[in-house]
Amino acid sequence: MGLSAGIMMLATIAAPVSMGSGDRWQLYTGLFGASEIELCLPAGEQGPAVAEAVAKLEGRGEFKVLLTRAGQAPQAGRAELPRIVLGERSTPGMQPILKALEIEAIEPTGFQFGGSNYIQDRDVLVACLEDPERPGLPLTVYLGVEAKTAKAFLGDLELTSNPGFVAYRGGHPMVQGELDRDGVIIKESVQAQWGRWQMREREIQRGQQRGFMLRVHPGVAQTSIDAYLEQAVGARFNVRQWTGQTSKVELHLFASPLDKQLFTGSIELSSVNPVRPWAQILLADGIPTDGGAAVALALARASLGREADAWLRDGASYAGANLYYDRSLATWIARLGAAQLWLSAAELVDPAAGNKHSPHVLAPQRGLLFQTLTRLRGAEWMRGLWEGSKTLSPGDPELEVQWRKALEQAQSQRADRLVPARRREFLASGAFAGADLVNQAGVRNSGLLNDEVDQACRQLKELGASAVALSTHAYLDSAPPALPSLARKRSSDPDVAFLWAAAAAKRSGLKLASQARILTSPSGGLAGMAPWHKPQDWIRFHERFRAWVAHYALLAELCEADLFALGSELLHTTQWEAEPDRVHVDYQLLEDKRRLFEEEVATARGAFSGALTYVALMGPHGKEAERFQLWSSFDLLGATMFDPVTRQAWPLGSSIPRLVSDNMTERLEPLGELARDTGLPWVLWPIGFPSTIDAHSNPFELSGAVSAKRQTQLFTTLAKVLEDLKRRELGPRGLFIWNWRVHSLAGGKSERSFTPQDKPAQALLPRVFGAL
Repeated sequence: MGLSAGIMMLATIAAPVSMGSGDRWQLYTGLFGASEIELCLPAGEQGPAVAEAVAKLEGRGEFKVLLTRAGQAPQAGRAELPRIVLGERSTPGMQPILKALEIEAIEPTGFQFGGSNYIQDRDVLVACLEDPERPGLPLTVYLGVEAKTAKAFLGDLELTSNPGFVAYRGGHPMVQGELDRDGVIIKESVQAQWGRWQMREREIQRGQQRGFMLRVHPGVAQTSIDAYLEQAVGARFNVRQWTGQTSKVELHLFASPLDKQLFTGSIELSSVNPVRPWAQILLADGIPTDGGAAVALALARASLGREADAWLRDGASYAGANLYYDRSLATWIARLGAAQLWLSAAELVDPAAGNKHSPHVLAPQRGLLFQTLTRLRGAEWMRGLWEGSKTLSPGDPELEVQWRKALEQAQSQRADRLVPARRREFLASGAFAGADLVNQAGVRNSGLLNDEVDQACRQLKELGASAVALSTHAYLDSAPPALPSLARKRSSDPDVAFLWAAAAAKRSGLKLASQARILTSPSGGLAGMAPWHKPQDWIRFHERFRAWVAHYALLAELCEADLFALGSELLHTTQWEAEPDRVHVDYQLLEDKRRLFEEEVATARGAFSGALTYVALMGPHGKEAERFQLWSSFDLLGATMFDPVTRQAWPLGSSIPRLVSDNMTERLEPLGELARDTGLPWVLWPIGFPSTIDAHSNPFELSGAVSAKRQTQLFTTLAKVLEDLKRRELGPRGLFIWNWRVHSLAGGKSERSFTPQDKPAQALLPRVFGAL
């Protein structure tokens, strides 16, 4: 669980951090400006969880971990490093931290924090604050009633520099909230969450079925429970075949990702309590389950203890379930083979593999590898591997041969399951129109996990929409997609949020499109637009970009989306011809860029069975669509347009100038002509206008006074232009408006954003959608 499931969950209640303001920004730069991190442990506290934390930190390529012993004096020149400190109250060097957090002793080893007592051996506090002994640097502390229990949380470490805390009892995150920089609790951040937790706790139903103790949270349907228990029974049988034991686990079942986050600290499909044999499962309407993976892991740990190597966690989980997101493991392995995403056995057991590959690539293959090893070497050997008395040689040639055979067998058995029926049905279904679903951070629940997403989809449907787009911002980091962190988001929405919103769209009868906009950083621009000239820079970019393409294409497949865009506005990435005014041209680099992009298209095509597009930049600042040479590899042409429609003065009281509609036609008409020439339909994804008086001339800056009327004028023009293009058979097949927010407070005449919600422009959407 650790910080990624602990302090990270504060993202839903913490105030947003201003990158330019003092206190927290200083801690942020103190952490991510460092090249080393000190991990301070009590004497004798090593083991798999520590090794996993070190491998995860160092595998990112940003930090070197310096392991030190509690009470040990800092090495020369090492006293200015950010620290992670683990221990119990009596651990040497812990006293200044206890004082900063206002922790009082409860004998023999317990403590009081925030008015609550923590005295059981499984009670743990995880907190981030300014290091009382190293001013300006963040400190992360894992404080347990027993140090060995705190260590169990370390394996899933995710760094943050935002002051905050999570207090666990028996592995449950009982209280969480914000801290001041110096460690004092901000009470307001705790009270609302604590009240919600207590209310939900009273509504939990307890019982026993099929040999499992159950805790069923409000909203879980009995049909979902029955279906999942079938999977759980199968997982129990499979685990018993190699552990030789039958252990008991408790199942905690949730109907909402946010409820699951509240009680477990995790918003994944499933999780396992780090110190108790509890499998925590999301059973939400319309979302696939983990197939029994968490049950398998909880049973293995209950029987044999914690796994010796990190890869065994995924291995035991998905080998036991023999399913991946409700799909048979063999079918999903075949999907990965079609996308050219098979990994070697050596790659699968690499501790740093999670920093290089999507979990949708890595976890299921580890499950098949676990099954393969069990078949080849037997149950007793696998128990030894789990406990650490046996080791696996990653470079074993015989193992690699056997592993390849296992992959090919899965491919041959399941090739018939890869027929892209969804692609054919979507392309034959005619026009589609809607909006990009987004949310505003800090309003209710951040991201697509908002519990009002069903209402947002219904509103769009009532306005004539036939589709929605799920778009996320993903950041080109060395690590794979992960849960969002307060200090360092790698994607703006977790995978479960896509599944959650996709299910809402289907309940409303809407088609579904998916896209990840790849940014250089949370505050940076679109990746792939930079005009790099060194071959190594482009190769490094494509290595990481392909991992993102694979992840989000596979996620779109899991969502059963109809349309997937593998990229957006990668202007220099898709430029493979020499510019006329360039004297020195690296033709080999241009050819390599094209080859690498073609590989990414092949990955997306194999991973996703719906329709495929790419979103090019249109308008006077980009002729990317016209220069793009691979449209024949796609099912639709895609383009986005946010350029000014005119720079000329436009008094607010005047009517719409003819120049505005002419310029908008001039932007969009070339796509219609290109679509006619290539024989492909095209999609405008997205287009939108802010509610500002300068929306026609400076849309991105959101400059000028608030003006709902200007937005209405621009949407009126768009509807007129689309109707004209349709009449001339040059119009788009699809369109997505930017944007539609998934909370009831969205929009309104007094705000300046792009959404037309609760503004006069909303009344124009039926005409815009109907113009296709």
